[in-house]
Amino acid sequence: MPHLPRLALLALLFLPGAAFAQGQPFHVTNRTGVDAKELNAVRTPRGAAADWGRNLLSPDRPLTSGAGFRVNPAEAAGCRFDLRLVLTDGREAMLQDQDICANREVALETAARPLPSGRPAPASAAVPPPPANVPQQRPNSSARNVSTGTGFLVAPDRVLTNHHVVNGCDRIVMRAPDGRWLAAVPPARVDTGLDLALLAVPGLPGPALPFRSGPAVRRGDGVVAYGFPLAGLLSSDAKLTRGEINGLAGLADNRAQFQISAEVQPGNPVAPCSTCRRMSSASWSPS
Repeated sequence: MPHLPRLALLALLFLPGAAFAQGQPFHVTNRTGVDAKELNAVRTPRGAAADWGRNLLSPDRPLTSGAGFRVNPAEAAGCRFDLRLVLTDGREAMLQDQDICANREVALETAARPLPSGRPAPASAAVPPPPANVPQQRPNSSARNVSTGTGFLVAPDRVLTNHHVVNGCDRIVMRAPDGRWLAAVPPARVDTGLDLALLAVPGLPGPALPFRSGPAVRRGDGVVAYGFPLAGLLSSDAKLTRGEINGLAGLADNRAQFQISAEVQPGNPVAPCSTCRRMSSASWSPS
């Protein structure tokens, strides 16, 4: 498949780090904009059952916005954690099933009021809708040439995808995680050598994926192919295939490419397991 190495490169930009040994400390950052009076870190799936354990913060030392906290898990605690911040205004920020062995830097950004049952609101309830002045724009059902792909939210209102996905399109719309259809605003910023395109999508909700800053990619690092491949042929839900890095160079020893063992089909790029839940479905339709 000619685009396989470049799809792998796109996803590896988001790998938060190679796996570390269990029991090592990890860092939780409060990015909600409000001080937190409680921090909970429990093994998955305790958080889903509203079993958050003890407060890791001292009563007289709240976790201020922008500050971080070092969590020291027990060696036998494993890698999958549910995390929660209880803010001083009564809202809660929560992340579930975080792989802290792969990502030692975890940031909680979006907060919501807890449900009447006392359980935290699901992540979808915490996603703000697009501004009222950003109208929805659905795909053109009568368009003759239509292609689909998957995009990654990398900054507020900014989506990264492959250049070959949007190349030749004069209209690009994206289905956001909350079900809305939003349009990209031209022009796209592209790097044809790396097969990347950065799109501006005003009003797109959801937290951004982090870029990998280190350590260097190694053989054996885990990846997953996750997206919406072969749209119109397969089912409409997202597909996930696990794999690993099995080569640090691509065709003709190209060091800008990687080889992976996960099977990749058109429409499902590659990403780390700890971030694939944050992807958005995208539809690119030339009119």
